[in-house]
Formats: sequence, C-alpha cells, structure tokens
Amino acid sequence: MKYSVQRYIEGRRPTRDEFARLARAEVRAVRNQLSEMPLSELCAPSVPWPADGDTRGVFLRFVEADEQLFELHKDELAEIFDAVGLLLPGGPMAWSRAAADSLVSRRHELIHADIKDDNTIMDRMGRLTIIDYGNAVPGDPDLEYAIVDHRTMGPILPNNLRSPNRPVYDGFLCDQRVLHDAIKLSLHDLSPGQRRAIHEGYRSSLVSFRKRAGLRSTRRPGSLDYDKLVDLMQRHNARLQRDRAGNPPAV
Repeated sequence: MKYSVQRYIEGRRPTRDEFARLARAEVRAVRNQLSEMPLSELCAPSVPWPADGDTRGVFLRFVEADEQLFELHKDELAEIFDAVGLLLPGGPMAWSRAAADSLVSRRHELIHADIKDDNTIMDRMGRLTIIDYGNAVPGDPDLEYAIVDHRTMGPILPNNLRSPNRPVYDGFLCDQRVLHDAIKLSLHDLSPGQRRAIHEGYRSSLVSFRKRAGLRSTRRPGSLDYDKLVDLMQRHNARLQRDRAGNPPAV
C-alpha cells in the first residue's frame, strides 16, 4: 500500500495567533497518522538518508543545512554576525554538532520538518490543515514536536512524554533562531508587525545562545547592548533597501 498526504483544500493562511492556538492539536492528530505509516512503503528521500534509528545522523543533516546558510551570508553580514556572537570557532552550530553525540537512538517516523504558519491553511470551518510536505523526511518525531513548540511558544507534549533528546533539539532550535532572524532582520524587507514578532523571542534566544557558547550575556542579563544590535541590523537593512531601489533588477 502507498500513502498520500495530498488533497485540495480551499482556505486562507491563519494569523499568528490562530496558528499558535490551533497548531498543537493538528500536529498531534497528524503525528498519530504518520506514526502508522511504514517507512518502507513511503517514497525514499531524494538524497541518501541515515538509516532508521540513526537519530544523530538525521539531526546532523539539519545542523549542516544551517551551517551552509551561515557560510552563505558570513561575508556579507560579518559585522552583524560578529556583534551577535555567531563568528565562533566551529561556527554558530558548534554546540549542536557537539551535542549530537548525546542523542538517543529512536525509531524514525515521517516528519514534516517545517511546520509553520506559512505551511498551514485554515478552511471555512476554522479547521487548520498542515500542507507542503515537500521537505518531509524520516526522523525522530520529538524533533517535530520541538519545532512546533518553538514556533508556537507552547508545549504540545507534557514533559513526562518528551524524549531524552529534547534538550538538544531545544538548544539547536534556539541557536537556529538566532542565526535565521539575524539574517531576516538584516536582509529582508519586513513589515513592522513581522519585526515585532521576531523581537518577541529574539532577545531571550540570544541570551541562551551566548550562554551556551560561553560568551558574555546580553546587557542585564549581561554585556551586549541589544538596542545597539538592532540598530546595526536596521541600518544595514536600510542601506540594502536603498541599493535595491537604486538598482532594480533587469527585466
């Protein structure tokens, strides 16, 4: 038997609040379905993939993707990355790469790997549906739960049902946020609402990242002036937007 997770759904993108409120129940329901799908009956990933139970190997694939993202932008954003603390020996994912050795082997299930508001639709009945399984891969289902918890700022599973791998996943996702949002704030033309949404969690993630990296914390708690960091990002972004306006792409 082959499985399909595709069907036509008419609806709209949920608001951030709607996603945060409804995603956890939908993820639990989807995970129950995906846990019953034998991996042997699903299409194989498009690239060679770690074997079932190689939880460390799968996790390192996610780490490597962010290492590549860092390398892509480290020259252009060297001043900002330095101010954030990302120019570490071994790069910003050094903690996650080292922590991978502590992961416990777990049975793999199909995981969506990128559940966020952009990848959900709300239908006319107010039901949320997860879409876009293009990045789905076999992996530890608790990584899926950690990703959604991180993006909705609330737990799907109680602590007693989480795997021993959860602290590693939480640390990785925090460090990932520091990298990804530094890039967004510096390079992307974001709306005021999008910027506010990023800053809601960015300061605390930055403090946690710098603590794990052995850097001094941000100004109370610590040493880096967060307001100056934000101003540095905004000035870089403003210069970039002026350059783009003055040099529109050729048609």
